[in-house]
Amino acid sequence: VHPRRATLQHVAMGDKTTVLFCGAATRDTILLVPKLPTDERGGKIVALDCRECAAGMATSAAVAAARCGAAATICASVGNDGAGAAYLADLAKEGLDTSWVRVVHESPTAVSTILVDPRGERLVIPYCKLLAHCASPAQLVVSAYVCSSLTPGLHDLIHEDAAKLSSIDGDWPPRIGIGKYNALLTDTRSPAAAHELLLAARQAAVPSVLDGDVTPDLTTLERLAKAADHVLFSRPGLVSLLPADVAKPLCGSLNTCAWSWALRSLQKRLPTAAVVGVTLGEDGVVWINTTEPLVSWHLRPPVVHVKDTLSAGDVFHGVYTFKIAQGDTILKAVAAGCAAAALKCQTFGGRLGSPNADELSAFMATWDWASSSTQCCACPAQSDCSFCDKGLD
Repeated sequence: VHPRRATLQHVAMGDKTTVLFCGAATRDTILLVPKLPTDERGGKIVALDCRECAAGMATSAAVAAARCGAAATICASVGNDGAGAAYLADLAKEGLDTSWVRVVHESPTAVSTILVDPRGERLVIPYCKLLAHCASPAQLVVSAYVCSSLTPGLHDLIHEDAAKLSSIDGDWPPRIGIGKYNALLTDTRSPAAAHELLLAARQAAVPSVLDGDVTPDLTTLERLAKAADHVLFSRPGLVSLLPADVAKPLCGSLNTCAWSWALRSLQKRLPTAAVVGVTLGEDGVVWINTTEPLVSWHLRPPVVHVKDTLSAGDVFHGVYTFKIAQGDTILKAVAAGCAAAALKCQTFGGRLGSPNADELSAFMATWDWASSSTQCCACPAQSDCSFCDKGLD
């Protein structure tokens, strides 16, 4: 646990732990299809099932935390349209505080269509048009919803659009009192807002978590990572920040010592981070705790029958952040996040499969998660490695 965490006073909304989430807001249409498209000839695929829900990285994380008992607040932007109204209605049903969701006029809500096959693999087709948050520098600074596929040129256009929206709609939102929250999670989709909140959380001694996915430019991701306490990268997010000689051995690698070495290499650039880790899907999570400088950890997730992997990473981040907010150890928070993600994967429908507190507790009681965790080293290669020789890779 981060040293500053011990000084944090418990803050509760009623008897609940409070967590603030900032980032992506989308309206998803999820289709179960017999198989994913494999060529460019076109044609028709008849869907076997369909779900619609409010989603996005931070949004799905917030719902996951709320279902497990958190008092979750979401800070995001939607358009003044049907998709935006449906987004807000969905989150109201989940019990989230949406008072900091801004409705942006003259801009549509981000939407995605996701195809999921019977193996649980997916194809995501997002549509995100110039959707921005705006605020004065003294409050929350200008930020933009940025899809990871946007080019630098479009990134510039987004900031031009943000300036236009600011002149139309004025300041938003009011100054956020970050100190009333037990933890903060941000993703990379509203980078300016995320950075502002991360800095405010650090000043207020509120633990912060970054869902470190890829960004249009590498400086944005590293800037956010340097401001967060717990930096948990996606596989491509981590690789994007690594030098070529470190990243090359990771291509297609499941060797946890190689990932540990990569984390150790990057951690030197993130001196204030308490935890630096990477989520590896069905291969679990590898992380280093800076209070244990010579030790890296790997947790293998529970084995389940997978129907849909969509939003599994978001669910992990949401539950991990909630457990950190409650003061749990890093290992227990990682285990709870992995368990919640595994349960989610057993249900078709993206984040709709997130478990509630009772379901998560019952599952954790049957899974020997402590035995599923192992220490791994930070060796530069598989040779001459005592941990690799012991089969802990």
